[in-house]
Amino acid sequence: MEDQAPGAAAEGSVRVGAYSLEVGRLGSFARFEPGEERKNARDLAAALEQEPDDRPAVVAAVEDFQESADAVTSRIERADKLLRDAAGGKLLDLGNVSGEVDALLDLCARLDSEGRFDEELRLMRSLNGLLALSLRWLDLIRSLWSLLRSAEAAGHAPAQAFAHHELGSLKLCAGRPGEAVDHLERASRIERQLGDIAGSCATRHNLDSARRDLALRSGRWFRRPGRAQRLVVLAGAIAIAGGSGAGIALAIHGRHHTTTSRHDVTVQLAGKGTGSVRGDGIDCPGDCEATVDAGARLRLGAIAGARSRFVRWEGANCARAVCPLIVGRDRTPTAIFEPRVGDTKPPTTPTGLSAKAASPGEIDLAWSPSRDNVGVTGYVIYRDGSKLTTVTGATTSYRDTSNLAASTEYAYTVQAIDAAGNRSARSGEATARTTAAGDKEPPSVPTGLQAAAVSTSEIDLSWTASIDNVAVTEYVVYRNGIEVARVSGDTTTYPDTGLTESTTYTYTVKALDRAGNISGTSDSATATTQSIVE
Repeated sequence: MEDQAPGAAAEGSVRVGAYSLEVGRLGSFARFEPGEERKNARDLAAALEQEPDDRPAVVAAVEDFQESADAVTSRIERADKLLRDAAGGKLLDLGNVSGEVDALLDLCARLDSEGRFDEELRLMRSLNGLLALSLRWLDLIRSLWSLLRSAEAAGHAPAQAFAHHELGSLKLCAGRPGEAVDHLERASRIERQLGDIAGSCATRHNLDSARRDLALRSGRWFRRPGRAQRLVVLAGAIAIAGGSGAGIALAIHGRHHTTTSRHDVTVQLAGKGTGSVRGDGIDCPGDCEATVDAGARLRLGAIAGARSRFVRWEGANCARAVCPLIVGRDRTPTAIFEPRVGDTKPPTTPTGLSAKAASPGEIDLAWSPSRDNVGVTGYVIYRDGSKLTTVTGATTSYRDTSNLAASTEYAYTVQAIDAAGNRSARSGEATARTTAAGDKEPPSVPTGLQAAAVSTSEIDLSWTASIDNVAVTEYVVYRNGIEVARVSGDTTTYPDTGLTESTTYTYTVKALDRAGNISGTSDSATATTQSIVE
């Protein structure tokens, strides 16, 4: 029986492939299970094949980030609580907290760009589990790669160890034991240097599982072995590894494999442009590392991104974008990309943003379209300073129904983006307060309605304001029993124009509140437009 390693402290689990991935604040712990859960394994494998973004899109506006350490700590504590609730079965539908998870992802990206790795790591320890339990594999993998790249650039060892451990654990569950071994070995080395005993125990367990799967695969098993077979191979590997000698040989079903010298190849991307490198075992950014036998030849291809061009290789004796790299030692080939001259002009700032509460759980937004020299492709909507969602460039309205609380005020801004990735400044802020839950009380009836003819075509109305238990949001004006206008709740006058001279008109008014409750009808007021003087 496979016992849980000390310090694993799993809080929740999700079945992936042949493993149960137990997640918690101390990291993921892979437990072998007799049966397979294939859908999650397929979804995770597909996410691992995707090319992660160089950095999350929200970071383009990171200059606005002013979140204090106390505020970040509060958000981290909220993430901890969500993880505990999810693991304890208190969140029956994890989709209900998708908005909060998106906001935490946004915060993680901002901390990453600010170089606040201690806080980012604390947040990722909980966010990692939430993303796994909610099966958001692509978001999870992109966040881990972003953390790893930034932590490596800054030399932040604890974040590197965590990211390598998690990526290795995910690749183990997705049936990629060779890549899992690479990540977990790196995590193990860093944890030993840091003296992280708890993390090292969990990493060692997952690493043993990955090496076992790799050994079974190299032994050409035609089907996944049962638990007993796997443990026999693992016990044999441990016994052999405990012996002395320069080489280690594993005997599996009569086939002998002797380890040979192997080297790490780590591809890097540099320059002000964007691009990727693909080749044998490399798909960078995303999967930028490979461990190969000495003397192996890797064929690497540098592919420039949109509006970028490949310039040269560094750390590899290659003159062209396609580089046949012979590996005789650890190598770090770097592909340099620079931007092409192109569209650098951002769209105009969105204007006329309005926010209107429609219910206790809905606020409706609308704005005037931006202009661009090429074309607006989307709008990014922010709520209370954090990214809420992105809509297409043809959209100038949005219904926000994401985790809103009743009787609560929210502030919104909108930002336009174009096809080149240029972003406008954010729009002016619009605020709205959601209606009170269960508000059934209508406003009082408007009183004191007066009508005065001021010309041959205009009659001016005025009345005394109504009272509501929450707030009056609108007045509806009726002429001869037909609605002719709506004015805001803080207005108690209305000029009715375009009328016929020497004609009598009768008016009434009603009041509405945020919940859509409408008052009774006011007393009527009558006036006759003036006559044309000959």
